[in-house]
Amino acid sequence: MRVDLADFRARLSFVAAILLMAGGLTYQGGKAWLATQWNEADKPAQWFAAARLEPGNARYWEHLALYRRWNLDQRNLPTAIRDLRRATKLDPRDARLWMELAAVSEAESSPSAAIHDYNVAQRDFPVSPIVAWKYGSFLLRRRNLPEGFAELLRDTLAEALDCAGFVRGSDRMRAGARGPR
Repeated sequence: MRVDLADFRARLSFVAAILLMAGGLTYQGGKAWLATQWNEADKPAQWFAAARLEPGNARYWEHLALYRRWNLDQRNLPTAIRDLRRATKLDPRDARLWMELAAVSEAESSPSAAIHDYNVAQRDFPVSPIVAWKYGSFLLRRRNLPEGFAELLRDTLAEALDCAGFVRGSDRMRAGARGPR
């Protein structure tokens, strides 16, 4: 689209539009930077502020959930579960979030929810040895020995294939690490 800038009004409108877009981008960038700084701070109040400032960032909700899970003075598992559910809605393909949610659900004595969360993590990352290991360990803790050992065996086989370079979609490859050529 051509804009005739010979007219003063057209030039003024063009500059105003550019400044408005630059201002909007600067505002959004500054907000994201500030939320990142608050999330990386060592004070929980700033973590809460980061999540309020950028409610669409799953990492901030995960950080709050882990704080609520592991804080020995003010442990709050139901709120940690709520925060992790919010994080999984924002980033449903992150197996780490689903495994954390499963672990908190298990700690809250909700094994059916934990099984569901581990199954979602396995559905999204079927060759992940980490998911298989954590799910197998969970099943063993629940005294489900045949399935638990089957998951641990699947983990061992996935690790062996990954070490041999046969599994291309493994966690190691997704993380950007390259094997030998």
